[in-house]
Amino acid sequence: SFHNCGVAVDIVFDGVSPWDSKHPWKLLGTIGKSLGFSWGGDWKFKDLPHFQLALDYTLDDFKDGKVNYSRYV
Repeated sequence: SFHNCGVAVDIVFDGVSPWDSKHPWKLLGTIGKSLGFSWGGDWKFKDLPHFQLALDYTLDDFKDGKVNYSRYV
């Protein structure tokens, strides 16, 4: 996963039910996307806490050592 490559993170809200739909996921998604992240809330299979910054790299690119990590600085 992109988590294992260091370019993805899951963010949840603090509280008893951190994944509950009552939280402002759309706002969180908007903020993440404004910072350049892809948001799992836009996917067919919704993953609301998930954000990644793959920069058009695929998982195979990471596995095959084809990633220019200086793009992440």
